[in-house]
Amino acid sequence: MTTDKEFYIKADKWMSWCRDLFEKMRSHGQNGDIEKVEREFVSILIHLNTVHQALCDASKKANLEEWREELENLQYKDELLFYIWKARDSEVHNALVKWRDSMKMAEYRVKEPERVQAIVKYSAFDPREAQLKLWQYIYCAKTEKEMKAKMLNGEKPDAERISNAGLELIHSLDTLALDDFYTGRGKKKKLVRAPEWHLGKLLPPAADEVIKKAMEFYENKLIDLKSKMEIA
Repeated sequence: MTTDKEFYIKADKWMSWCRDLFEKMRSHGQNGDIEKVEREFVSILIHLNTVHQALCDASKKANLEEWREELENLQYKDELLFYIWKARDSEVHNALVKWRDSMKMAEYRVKEPERVQAIVKYSAFDPREAQLKLWQYIYCAKTEKEMKAKMLNGEKPDAERISNAGLELIHSLDTLALDDFYTGRGKKKKLVRAPEWHLGKLLPPAADEVIKKAMEFYENKLIDLKSKMEIA
């Protein structure tokens, strides 16, 4: 019979494979090879599903029912976790395409915090609203809807506004723009929306960022479960 520790080791091993696949995915994106980006993306979806299930199995074996229920509930309630779960399921079962190779992803670091603060102003008391206001500013968008449309169309943020906001570009790469899609048929047909938020933080509709945040989430869950199981 498989033990809780063995299930944990399985989750940890598959998580390490996710990290390797993600590095390949980013490398392909930097080289503009979008077909290989998609290949690694689909592989990571499958691997993350295995990590999630192994964590559930490990916590169940360890009699950590409350921990397991919290993880499973988050998979239903959190937009990002729900999307990668359903995208993985529908991809395995040959559903329609759920993403497009039309997005340029960029990462920035805060160079001048005071400039960021001047833009978000009182929104700083609400991290979600502050982040949204900052992204709308660099995309010259008056509304959240306009900003998302520009992201999905692969438009680049305004260079002068990036500088004015106290941000500095780290790198850019080609990635997949995530779309809404349907699962099931007939009365069981259900819309799965591209994730916009994860744990209260704004997400660009890009495969690269979604995978990065999902991996961070499961990495933290591995650490948390290890401490509760008292694994050396």
